[in-house]
Amino acid sequence: MQIPDVSTPARYAAVGVENLIRHNPVETGVFIGPDGATHLKRKGWNNRVSFTRQELKCVKGATFTHNHPNGYGPSLDDVHLGAAYGLKEVRVVTANFRHGLSMLNAVYFVPLFRAFAVEKSAALSAAQDDVKRGLIHPSDFGVEVLHRTWQGMAARLGFDYWRLQS
Repeated sequence: MQIPDVSTPARYAAVGVENLIRHNPVETGVFIGPDGATHLKRKGWNNRVSFTRQELKCVKGATFTHNHPNGYGPSLDDVHLGAAYGLKEVRVVTANFRHGLSMLNAVYFVPLFRAFAVEKSAALSAAQDDVKRGLIHPSDFGVEVLHRTWQGMAARLGFDYWRLQS
């Protein structure tokens, strides 16, 4: 287990929220201001949580954290949300990992789709090889492909991505 970064009030608050929601069977999303205060919290469904455009216009500069009950890391929609609404950081917590994305202001949604397909193809091949060599357990294959895809995307498009085991 790796120790999460709690160096700012927002990150400290996010870790606390993530510890509470990581095992929830439905997605729960929380927007946290730079001072660590919760601005907006909502429970959703088993695979998504939704906010209105008006709500999202009010959270610029916030940190958004939420859980993914399916065990997978960030989605394209998560990255788009962060880029479109000027979020400081987008975080995803699962039963086993914390993921984070930041510096999303330069990300554009259309090139994101194209780059994602290219990076996912490369990650898929590499992960298949690692399963054959016994470096990845087959049950972790999908999670690992998505993680490697985001690593490639971050390098290609210039945003920050991290994953911590927790």
